[in-house]
Amino acid sequence: MQLNKFLSQQFNATYNEANWFAPLKTIIQGMNGFEAFWKLNGKDNSVCNIILHLTFWNERLLKQFKGEEVPKLDINNDVTFDGAAKKGYEDEMWKRIEKGFITLMDEFALLISQATAEKLQSAVSAANKSTWAETLMHLNLHNAYHAGQIVTLRKAGEMWNAEKYGVA
Repeated sequence: MQLNKFLSQQFNATYNEANWFAPLKTIIQGMNGFEAFWKLNGKDNSVCNIILHLTFWNERLLKQFKGEEVPKLDINNDVTFDGAAKKGYEDEMWKRIEKGFITLMDEFALLISQATAEKLQSAVSAANKSTWAETLMHLNLHNAYHAGQIVTLRKAGEMWNAEKYGVA
């Protein structure tokens, strides 16, 4: 199997193709602002916080994948969960965040499917000697981890429809 096909299948399994578990695109679509900003016991992260975090890291890697420069980071990872999610249960804000995430992930999925073996076997950067294949596999695991958190949150908040999402 070609490397780009393999990585594309992995990416799509966590993002937009239901198989063993519901993918991110499915589990966030149709949520309203209240559901997206809801926090278990008012603590920890909301679905929106998690999507902001995933947007931050996926966008950063997408830019690098496209050959764009990204600034060196000197931040606490906790800030990647912040942002608009502090403002409240606003439907319009959630729809913008959801749309931005989906647009980003759709572009990333397309570029991975079109990537050459040479690109996927090359180092991410001069400072990061990991190959793109290795980095994308880790990204997929990261995305799947947070998808599980979102499902858990939605179930805890009784905002999960197993018939609709295909996972009990």
